[in-house]
Amino acid sequence: MDNHFGNFIIFFFFLLFLKFNRWIEQNSNEFIGVLGSYIVRLQHQNDNLRYTFFTNNKNLIKISNDNDRRVETALILHNYFQLTIKLSDLFEKWCKSDQRFENGQIPIGIRVLAQEPFENLISFICSSNNNVQRITKMIKVFCDEYGKKIGTLNGINYHQFPTLGI
Repeated sequence: MDNHFGNFIIFFFFLLFLKFNRWIEQNSNEFIGVLGSYIVRLQHQNDNLRYTFFTNNKNLIKISNDNDRRVETALILHNYFQLTIKLSDLFEKWCKSDQRFENGQIPIGIRVLAQEPFENLISFICSSNNNVQRITKMIKVFCDEYGKKIGTLNGINYHQFPTLGI
């Protein structure tokens, strides 16, 4: 695996602690989520992150970091997890403007995700006065009802997040 993906281990911890944003832990050290029209599996193996993208409605097509489309899929993950953003710079600003960050230490695994704006808005609305389990359920039901089906993996149906043109 390429060296610049070592940072993904941090995201794995992020997913462990924040089981939200449509990522679910299916097995130990394995999370499955949806990014756009892909079902994505992230697996932590021996200090590396393996990722597999699945797509297609009828028969899932497997695209992993071992094939010729790895640059494309790696870029999708890189953009979603915003690896170019220096969290230390953001955190420094947060510490100056909000006393809740006054201890000056970045929590392990924190990320600023590049979530689609509509998905982000709906997730935010659902988060009002709710717990993570209920928010996750509301978002899943919303996607199942109005989103385009991507496919089924391990017996679970996955859907894209709906667009405004529902």
